[in-house]
Amino acid sequence: MMMDQDIITANSTTTTTMDTNSLIDTFDMLPDNIQTYFMFQLLKRSPRHALRLANASIMQVLKLDILLKLPSDIATIVLSYLDVRSLCRAISVNKAWYDLIENASFVWQLKMQQAGFKPSASELAKSQYKNIVRRHTIMRRNWRLNRHHKLVLEGHEEDLVTCLQFDDEKIITTGSEDHRINVYDIKTGKLKQELKGHENGVWALQYVGNTLVTGSIDRTVRVWDISTGKCRFILRGHSSTVRCLKIVMPENIVQPDGSVRLEPSQPIIVSGSRDMTIRVWRLPDLETEPDLPLSTSLEDDILSPTFLKFKLARHEHSVRDLAVHGNILVSGSYDNSVIVWNIESGSKVHILKGHTMKVYCVAIDAKRRHCISGSLDASVRIWGLDDGECKFVLQGHSILVGLLGLVDDCLVSAAADATLRIWDPSNGDRLHILAGVTGHQGPITSFQHDRHKIISGSEGGVKMWDTQTGELLHDLVEGATSIWRVSFDERRCIAAVKNENKTQLVVLDYGVHGLEGEDD
Repeated sequence: MMMDQDIITANSTTTTTMDTNSLIDTFDMLPDNIQTYFMFQLLKRSPRHALRLANASIMQVLKLDILLKLPSDIATIVLSYLDVRSLCRAISVNKAWYDLIENASFVWQLKMQQAGFKPSASELAKSQYKNIVRRHTIMRRNWRLNRHHKLVLEGHEEDLVTCLQFDDEKIITTGSEDHRINVYDIKTGKLKQELKGHENGVWALQYVGNTLVTGSIDRTVRVWDISTGKCRFILRGHSSTVRCLKIVMPENIVQPDGSVRLEPSQPIIVSGSRDMTIRVWRLPDLETEPDLPLSTSLEDDILSPTFLKFKLARHEHSVRDLAVHGNILVSGSYDNSVIVWNIESGSKVHILKGHTMKVYCVAIDAKRRHCISGSLDASVRIWGLDDGECKFVLQGHSILVGLLGLVDDCLVSAAADATLRIWDPSNGDRLHILAGVTGHQGPITSFQHDRHKIISGSEGGVKMWDTQTGELLHDLVEGATSIWRVSFDERRCIAAVKNENKTQLVVLDYGVHGLEGEDD
């Protein structure tokens, strides 16, 4: 009897197993929507303990890191849609995410470009893009909060500082009366070199790499080797003060038809003078040019003619300012005119007339094929480079517009009326006026801007403004008698100021706070 019961139980178990397998096979063959419906009905009829078991099984199956399941190049594209803050948070999810994001060089390079960060060549050479983004993000915050380290250097005795340029290693300045060019160590403030040779005040300066070019009241353009402090070439020909100059290096320039061409064909110097002329010179290559004795006068100068490419003589008064983009040169003059030139051919393209008084400053808007000019007649004019027509007349200043800046679709003008104005260069609309009781109280003597901030100097001090809103953010330097020059890069702001009858350089370093322990 016991044996018969065991047989019945075994047969029953076998039948149940076969029925279960058959049921599962049948379920597998059902369409997706029927499977979903059937599963839902089973769950509705299941006891609580079965639901708990089902929930545990479902959670285990759904516990899947989708990002890591993607091919690495697709995962990188997904990460590129996150902002910097989200990327930094995502790094802490787990070790795998950390490794993926840490090594996503393309993503960090993209974030660097989107933020508009401009690292130096040395920084790019020794740092990963992620570290560059981190460093510059902190620096940008330091600017906003005005957290900096201050260094004060002694300048050119009582002289007006006429020129100022700097990089990660050095500051180079010139004075109006001492005829010298000073080279300082930017980190220590130590005066490294005094370049002597000009016979009168220096009014124009620019350097590229190790090559420094200066223009002077002594009517010469000099080319210096910064590493040795030696004057290598004297370019003679101007008959009066060299008031402005530009070094133009070849770069890929987008043409009106969309093609790209390298312009100019070789490195050049463009110098403008009170003798009413502009001269275009070939930039000497310090590495390949022979080291020859310098000429002492125009009569014994045999080298200058070999470097001179063109003499441009269509202005009727002093050339006050120059702007260059590829082969396009724009000059502004005290003859009230603006001239557009082609410096590859040395030919005049347009003479732009409309200002009723001296033109003090010019700029080029390559994106819209425009050039811009500021004048003693208190106006700013925007001209077409291709047709020479005046597109817009920007009015509002009450006296001399002596300075212009165009960066990131933002045009800024500065005037002797103590105000700065922000304009839309596409239509000439005025966006903001930087003035008022918290503004400058004297003529604007120098300024520079990017899409985040405007740094401006005037009698009394240096101010920082918000480019987007026109709001005054900080007074960077206060109580100064005069401000000769202001200039900034991603990390530092440098102002040449006059205090108590002496000239000083005030260096504000925004790359210190929050970056201690970094190599730079």
